[in-house]
Amino acid sequence: MKRTAALLAGLIAIPTLLPAAHAQAEVETTADLKVSVTGPEYVIPGGNATYRMTIRNEGPDTVQSAAMSAVWTRNFRLPSSGLTGVSGFCGWTLGKPEVICGVAGGPIAPGGTRTVSFAGTVDSAASGQVEMEARVLFSAVDPVPEDNVGRATSLVTSGP
Repeated sequence: MKRTAALLAGLIAIPTLLPAAHAQAEVETTADLKVSVTGPEYVIPGGNATYRMTIRNEGPDTVQSAAMSAVWTRNFRLPSSGLTGVSGFCGWTLGKPEVICGVAGGPIAPGGTRTVSFAGTVDSAASGQVEMEARVLFSAVDPVPEDNVGRATSLVTSGP
């Protein structure tokens, strides 16, 4: 019984020791990417509106690449040509007002920013509010993940 217990203890200990003995040092990237979204206070049915997502790296490390996802209310029409500040292929969800894209501009150093713009048209029958929500996506340890999303709301009015 003692021999079986010792053997089991050894088998449990060996896998935990071997990886540590042969592991290469991996350095985790830590960065706080903070998102803000701005847009007009008021919009008019049938009129144009532009929303801007600003991503700021609060540090301490550089983020090598980032992506963004955005969702908006159905009363805002965003054509693919209305997106700027993005790179590569953008994935649009069929039948839903949402998109995911890479963020253009390469690595984001501490203190650096990137801007993504969403230029579209307010539906001619719109009422209530137009809402835009954008989120940054990246692979790093983020000490403040709750600031990775931003929102803007515009009130739909009948005119000036």
